[in-house]
Amino acid sequence: MKTVNCSTVLDLLPEFARDELDAVDAASVREHLAGCDDCRAELEVVRMLAEPVAVPAGLEDRLVRAVRSRPVTRWGGMRYYAVAATFVITVIAASVVLRRIGHSPPEPVGDELAAFPTLAWPEVGDPLLHGSPGLQALSEGELLKLLQELES
Repeated sequence: MKTVNCSTVLDLLPEFARDELDAVDAASVREHLAGCDDCRAELEVVRMLAEPVAVPAGLEDRLVRAVRSRPVTRWGGMRYYAVAATFVITVIAASVVLRRIGHSPPEPVGDELAAFPTLAWPEVGDPLLHGSPGLQALSEGELLKLLQELES
């Protein structure tokens, strides 16, 4: 190992603490540790974590009893809300789909095309489309006359 910096040494510290490095790498790490306080402090943390921890007697049994005595709820907490939200979203999506299916016009086939009227673009002089006075500007008499014309 030629260049040794803190990043490289920090990566090698676990193997160094377990004496798993080859002689060249171990010598490079030792040389770096001699002059770097931060890496030496990190080595102490790695060594403390590698030491076996004494578990108090009976801890495992107490943990097993505590877990087994805890009541199990099937629909507790957030699961209930997740199921309810899924149901609501499904109902909304189904209603949207059913509305679209119910309102779609039937597609004519063959000779049935002639039964449908052709649509024409409105003329440029249409007063309702071009800002001219609309139905609001008509008097009652004019409106009645218009209704009579539409009924016949």
